[in-house]
Amino acid sequence: MRHITTALSLTLILLALTLLPYSLSNAAPFLTCDHYPTGSLLPHFIIERSWPPSTITTPAITNPDGSQIPWWDMAGTPNGTHTLRMKAVNIFGDESGWSEPFPFERAAPSSPAGQRIKLAP
Repeated sequence: MRHITTALSLTLILLALTLLPYSLSNAAPFLTCDHYPTGSLLPHFIIERSWPPSTITTPAITNPDGSQIPWWDMAGTPNGTHTLRMKAVNIFGDESGWSEPFPFERAAPSSPAGQRIKLAP
């Protein structure tokens, strides 16, 4: 019985170590938009970014209800003010128009303020 418990423990540890990089990789902010309805048949989205200026293709994610969204990992975005816009592409290669520009700023948080020593309640 002890051998089975040890083997099970090792299996669980290996599983946790295998899933750790996946969970860390999903911690970044992601660009998405409102859902496209079921049956939209969108294989991908095109994203235009301002840093460095470039166009990126990202696959569409199909939700359990059949709706679709873009899901683009923004982890490599440098600090600064940026703009994004995107368009959808269907299975025939037809492209939607560009979305309205989406401006945002990535900045480090402000320094902590109001440091003090407090006794526990």
